[in-house]
Amino acid sequence: MISNQKLSLPKKTILFVKKLPLFLKILIIGGLVVGGYFFYQKNKLNQTAKTEYQSAIAEKGTLINTISASGSVSSTGNVDITTSISGTVREVFAKNGDTLQKGQEIAEIILDETSTQKQTSAWSSYLSALNSLKTTEQNKSSLELQVLKDQQTTLSTQKDVDYEDTHPVNPTTGTGYTELERQIIDSARAQAQKSLEISIAKLNNYQATLDAANAALSASWESYKQTSNIIYTPADGILSNFSLVAGQAITATSNSSGTTTSQSIGTISPTNSQTQISINLSETDAVKVEPDQKVSLTLDAYSDKTFTGKVLSIDTSGSVSSGVTNYPATILMDKTDLKVFPNMGVSATIIVSVKSNVVLIPSSYIQTQNEQSIVKVQKDGQIKDVAVELGDANDTQTEIISGINEGDTIVTIVSATSSSSSSTINETSIFGSFGSGRGGGGMMPR
Repeated sequence: MISNQKLSLPKKTILFVKKLPLFLKILIIGGLVVGGYFFYQKNKLNQTAKTEYQSAIAEKGTLINTISASGSVSSTGNVDITTSISGTVREVFAKNGDTLQKGQEIAEIILDETSTQKQTSAWSSYLSALNSLKTTEQNKSSLELQVLKDQQTTLSTQKDVDYEDTHPVNPTTGTGYTELERQIIDSARAQAQKSLEISIAKLNNYQATLDAANAALSASWESYKQTSNIIYTPADGILSNFSLVAGQAITATSNSSGTTTSQSIGTISPTNSQTQISINLSETDAVKVEPDQKVSLTLDAYSDKTFTGKVLSIDTSGSVSSGVTNYPATILMDKTDLKVFPNMGVSATIIVSVKSNVVLIPSSYIQTQNEQSIVKVQKDGQIKDVAVELGDANDTQTEIISGINEGDTIVTIVSATSSSSSSTINETSIFGSFGSGRGGGGMMPR
């Protein structure tokens, strides 16, 4: 404050001023007066600071918690068409884009000598597996017949026991049953029951032998198809990446040990297949994720589109790399008409929880005082601190269990500055403006 303050000037300065012309004296005095006035006003304004608030309305809504992860397409459900033969293409029966059925012929090959020998050997193995299966089926039929016989014997011996229990006279001898005769009847029933149990066990165990024979037959047939001069489709679907043409030479490939390996000559995209995506979850995120949770997906190849899916599985064994533990998870992507290829980059957002019809406020409006959560509430022109109980929260919003209600006006301090340098802060709340019942950037000076 300078309103009553006296200015003391040196004597030399006073003598100098006295010698100045009148108009200069007036200018100097006027400058001192004006400067002193502005100094006084500035000092006065700086002493009256004000606090500015941002307001919002507590509203009921849905709180959604998500976690994000990245990964890639691990499987599109496509099936490779493979062969391990060498020769020359005689004829092609299909083209890319055709919808084919499993087992349909798509090409015929003129085999070279080596591949012809392999085909003959594979066909022989198939016939051997087929005969083995037929023998196994016959043996099973014999066991089934034995079970039926043992069941009849068991029923017959049980009837003898029931008759002996209700009739005192033996119909064969015309006299009463002796103790030995009773023992023979009981023993026959017990022996029949034991034989039935053994035959049923043999039949049940033999099912595994039959399953193995069926599996061997399927394997031998698949091996034969790999060496066959006719190439078949492995599944129902749309043909793609098919590159064979009549007259083309194809050569079998071998691995380092000299074993012939299959080569892919095309792809079948099954009409009912679904794309699988692999992602890695951190330790904190893995405990929140469960199968069947909904997922929002963005593919790098289609950055402007959003896809959907669900969590299929989580590998809780985890893996450690450079001291960091990750838990692989598999996401099943919903069907799409767009082309999706293996190893495409994917960003995934997993919805881990959804709470509806709860009171929500911006998380930034919550303060902590003495380990108690506090929210400033404005009512009837007054602002007071209210203790609240918090529920779940996401990155921007927090659920309020108790303390404030839907429709309450809450405030938070934006700034506390002098009015001489204050500026309006137009920050929009996600809940709308204070005045209209929707969030906004209204300021309220205390």
